[in-house]
Amino acid sequence: MSRSTRPRRGRGAAIVAVVVAIAALHLAVMGTLQSSTDDAQTAAFRIETTRAFYATDSCVMVCRRLLSSEVWTPAEGDEIDFGNATASYVDVPAEGEEGNLVIEGRSGDATRRVRALLTR
Repeated sequence: MSRSTRPRRGRGAAIVAVVVAIAALHLAVMGTLQSSTDDAQTAAFRIETTRAFYATDSCVMVCRRLLSSEVWTPAEGDEIDFGNATASYVDVPAEGEEGNLVIEGRSGDATRRVRALLTR
């Protein structure tokens, strides 16, 4: 009787070892897939926030040049569309006066706000 029970115990231990190895491999693969998804979302958000910042920076430069040439002064609420991003003038100093210019850029879920001091 001892001979017939030994091989069965050995087989049972081998099956348990295989199941544990498969479970460990499954957990490792799932962890890798989850982290790569997070990395892709982080990279996409970085791109969106960079686009939003460039949109605000472009509006600051446009406003600065327009004010220095006295061609046109943007008003609060004016919005510029850059295709992948938009920027709107939140706060604009009165025409001919110095003050803070506040511009908000948006791209996807990202929003960037820039404040610039305009002086003559």
